[in-house]
Amino acid sequence: MYLVEKGFANGTISASKGKVIEIKDKALASSLLEAGYIVPFSKKDMSNKEKDEEIKRLNGEVQTLNNKISELENEKQLLSTELEELKKSSEENSDEELNSDEEKDNLDNGNKPIEDNEDEEPSDDKNKGDDSNPDDKSNKESKKDKE
Repeated sequence: MYLVEKGFANGTISASKGKVIEIKDKALASSLLEAGYIVPFSKKDMSNKEKDEEIKRLNGEVQTLNNKISELENEKQLLSTELEELKKSSEENSDEELNSDEEKDNLDNGNKPIEDNEDEEPSDDKNKGDDSNPDDKSNKESKKDKE
């Protein structure tokens, strides 16, 4: 912390006389110290008025942070409640799925069960016949010719 003895401004910082500033760049701070623009400052050297202003500022920060903490705790509580509801819903859904699987009795999509000897498509034996295609005119003509 530094007390500004002479007002100054540069590309990174500006300050007016009598203000207390904090400079993190040590090279900049040493340059300003050597030039006489700033002097080291201790809070012990603060006047009562400056201390009161600092206390007000810090109390404001504390209040702001307490409000933020309260908001975050409320949000945490809401999220915890929502999480519990989702867990219960998930458990209920998994129980329902287990029950519905048992009720289906291993049927796929409600279709009738396929017997061991029964194929899904009709066998070729049933489709055999006179090897004619009703839409094929060439076969019909050739049959007529044969007769």
